[in-house]
Amino acid sequence: MNKSVTGMIKNIVAPERKNEMIYQDHEPQTEVAASSRRRKLRIRLVSGTLFLIVLFSLGLIYSGTPSGSVKLQAWRNMLSASTNPTEETPQPVHPEISFPFEGYLMTDNRAPGFPLVITVAGAEEIRLSTAAGGFVGWNPPDYVVNPLGKEITPATGETVYWTPLTEDQTQGAIAGSELTMSAYRGGSLISQALIRIQSDASGIFTGKWAEVIN
Repeated sequence: MNKSVTGMIKNIVAPERKNEMIYQDHEPQTEVAASSRRRKLRIRLVSGTLFLIVLFSLGLIYSGTPSGSVKLQAWRNMLSASTNPTEETPQPVHPEISFPFEGYLMTDNRAPGFPLVITVAGAEEIRLSTAAGGFVGWNPPDYVVNPLGKEITPATGETVYWTPLTEDQTQGAIAGSELTMSAYRGGSLISQALIRIQSDASGIFTGKWAEVIN
């Protein structure tokens, strides 16, 4: 047998052997494609399950709400809660008050009015108003008495002075008054109370909480 015939015989591959070689060449690509399809199928299954859970939950909320307007408000509240998860409603705070003097006489030279100190933890603004009389400023270093009117905004823990004298001073001194204190944080009311200042038969003024509203 000559060399050319021998070379042709060597290059001839049996059909079953040829199929085995083709399968081995394509086997890695087939496994990668199958793995990718399985991964995509799992993602679709998980996404579909989550979508069904959300629809079921929303259906329960919707069916349990009585009327159309209330349902609309419920949707709005749910969306608001989802977009503002950390927003909190300010909690009420109990105020504290102290009276530096046990009693105050108008002839007392220790202060130009009845002193009181209001403290509200966490308050950004305190508003104090009086039904009668007024407030006066009396601060260092000059200690000049300044009329402040019937409403002031003191800082928490600041000493304020209430005077029984009227602004026009035509009616003379009054026997007492009721003060309203309101404290705010973030624009919301967090504390409110009434303070009553009253004089006795001797003209001595004393103060006390009349009512803690909030």
